[in-house]
Amino acid sequence: MKYIELSCTIDSPSYDIFDILVAELAELGYDSFNTEGNTLKAYIPAAKFVEQVAKQKLNQYLGQSSANIDWVEMADKNWNEVWESNFEPIVVDNCCTVRAPFHKGLPATEYEIIIEPKMSFGTGHHATTYQMIEFLLHVDVAGLRVLDMGCGTAILATLAAMKGAIRVVAIDNDEWAYSNAIENVERNVSGKVEVLFGDAALLGKEKFDIVLANINRNILLTDMDQYVEVLAENGMLFLSGILPEDIKIVTDKALSTGLEVLETKTRNNWAALSFKK
Repeated sequence: MKYIELSCTIDSPSYDIFDILVAELAELGYDSFNTEGNTLKAYIPAAKFVEQVAKQKLNQYLGQSSANIDWVEMADKNWNEVWESNFEPIVVDNCCTVRAPFHKGLPATEYEIIIEPKMSFGTGHHATTYQMIEFLLHVDVAGLRVLDMGCGTAILATLAAMKGAIRVVAIDNDEWAYSNAIENVERNVSGKVEVLFGDAALLGKEKFDIVLANINRNILLTDMDQYVEVLAENGMLFLSGILPEDIKIVTDKALSTGLEVLETKTRNNWAALSFKK
């Protein structure tokens, strides 16, 4: 798969500008990010790249800042090798390990999830995923029905199945994520997660005890009514992909649907929220 690399260098970046740009670029299809000093590098499949749209989004937030923006088509290479060289395992609360098949000799934890994305990006090791794993580790999902919206590599859906959920549905509208989620589910919890290609339009009358949505602010705000509609009475909604400055707007939306705030957490300038119906 061919990729385009965006390089954005800002002379005097504010403390949160890169986090804001990451959140906004993710909505355009950029799926990996790296900060090197005053430079943000973001990557997008060439098939999804529209330069003018990205310029408009960047200019919206950079304003009068002195910034140098450049795009370059990356040379073909063995992306799996690049990914393997940069993919470090994570351990959450000394209870859940997320690793690749080539990671060996790690301390044993209660839950171990093995993922292998078929590209260089999207390992799921973002602060937002970490926080969602924390949420799941601290609730009893045994015998419950779980919905994972924007499932990505299906890490969260997999953990829910490992913890004894009786039904787990994982949905993503990205073709790569959909196929990769199927592979990761087969590797870890074969037959215990139903993976669907699509978005909130797939939601019908089926109710879920837990709804997970690790996406971004705009989609969360747009689809929250549908999440609440399929949430069973006393069910819990876990949200992430939110910047700290967006906590209020997302919380206000949740409150307007009748949800009760349970917890707000932050990690590496990203927020995660939990609610109860």
